Amino acid sequence: TLRDMAGVDVELGYTCDGWADLANALHDNAMDNGVPVETVHRGMDHTASVPLSYLFPEADRRVVALSVGERSREDMNLWGEIARETCRGTGAEIALFVGGSLSYDPDACARGEDRDGGVELDRAVLGHLEAGDWSGLAELDPALISRASAHAGLRHLFFLEGALGGPAPGRVLAYHRHPSIGSAVVEFDLAD
Repeated sequence: TLRDMAGVDVELGYTCDGWADLANALHDNAMDNGVPVETVHRGMDHTASVPLSYLFPEADRRVVALSVGERSREDMNLWGEIARETCRGTGAEIALFVGGSLSYDPDACARGEDRDGGVELDRAVLGHLEAGDWSGLAELDPALISRASAHAGLRHLFFLEGALGGPAPGRVLAYHRHPSIGSAVVEFDLAD
């Protein structure tokens, strides 16, 4: 497990097998559809290891970790669609976890400071996700996104939008706020 949050003592490792065939298929399908991706070997960060360690403590699941880059909403949607269709093509039952925070400033969190706009951003993002208003999410005020330090510019959520197969509404199951870091568990149903 990668320790990727300074000042937050989370040490839940998850040692499991990968799934090379699926990883290779995801890579090939992305490249075939004009989404430049690369294959790297690294550990899982906390957004994968923490839920997996609770949901599947036996570590008997194979895992393929994907990341998002500096891409547009449209590119992230396409990457999510490719991931969904590639996973469906396996015929296996697959759980998709899209990790990432809402507001995110780990340095301010380590100092115990709450960044201006973080709570406002978290509420706005969760409101759009619950309403299934993905266009509204994409149209959030860029100044708020910058001020609150939106995690990855919310690109992980646009990957999720594509993976869901459309603008599905979500159910917020949990929300937690550290200083300058907003995290939530939101459940979605996949479109057929």
